[in-house]
Amino acid sequence: YFGGLFVEPQAGYISTGSKFKFMGEDVSGSSGSFGYAIGGGYALPAGLDLGVSYRNSAESGAQGAIVFRAAWNFSLGGSK
Repeated sequence: YFGGLFVEPQAGYISTGSKFKFMGEDVSGSSGSFGYAIGGGYALPAGLDLGVSYRNSAESGAQGAIVFRAAWNFSLGGSK
C-alpha cells in the first residue's frame, strides 16, 4: 500500500466444475490446477477501490483474463 496505490499478487489452487443437460442426459465434470494473478489499483480515502488484475491457471489450454474491479470498502465497527 503506497498512499492509495496497491499491488496485489495472488497464488493458489483453483477448483472448477460444471453440470448441465445435453440431449436429455446429465453431464458433469470438474478439474483443478494451480492459479495465479497479479493486480493493482488505487484506494480512494472515501472508500472507493478501483483495480485491475490479470488472472490465469497452469491448466493446459487455459486462457487468462483481465479483470476490472470497482469496490466499496466499509467498516463493520470493529476495533481500529
